[in-house]
Amino acid sequence: MVCTIVLVSHTASQFALIIIDVQECFLSGGSLAVTDGNQVIPVIKRIRDLYKDEFNMVVFTQDWHCENHVSFASQFSKKEPYDTQITQTLWPDHCIKDVSSGPTSSKISEKLKPFPNIVKKGQHCQIDAYSAFNDNGNITQTELNELLRKNNITTVFITGLALDYCVYYTALDAVQLGYTTYIIRDASRGVAKDTTKDAVKSIRSIGSAGHGMSK
Repeated sequence: MVCTIVLVSHTASQFALIIIDVQECFLSGGSLAVTDGNQVIPVIKRIRDLYKDEFNMVVFTQDWHCENHVSFASQFSKKEPYDTQITQTLWPDHCIKDVSSGPTSSKISEKLKPFPNIVKKGQHCQIDAYSAFNDNGNITQTELNELLRKNNITTVFITGLALDYCVYYTALDAVQLGYTTYIIRDASRGVAKDTTKDAVKSIRSIGSAGHGMSK
């Protein structure tokens, strides 16, 4: 089933569909597989088909890490995946740049082709990036905001993986940057129940200000 999205067209409104990190490392068999992550693929495909004339642009994001990335538990002795190092959660090695097969593959799912726009994130070895707009320290920015502004985008619909991390933080930054922002719940999955519940609650609270969760 695909959620119903109501796109009210105004002359000043431009819509973008942002597809977050639907990559092999986050799918079944990947090193950081999100539970039921594969289920978002047919939903996203259906959304693209149904609303191809309404979305002014489609943007994919791609986690793109070096082999010794600071977020990898393997880089720290006596640390395990999911431990927290200061403010950095340590993860299994995942989404290693230029790796196109195996559990750490950074390849976007071929089932979602074509990929009209791709924004890479997490490229810096010493800092992680959950948001598709900037790194976790807000030190460097990706080209996403510039790309959206260039295309006069005013409203973003966010899908993908994972709801409680990269989808969530991308949505928060989109709101701060002035975009009308929605997460399409049926087209996203989270890493853990508790953090997903917290993310959904937070987004719904933002919804009272005119943004939030599309069901």
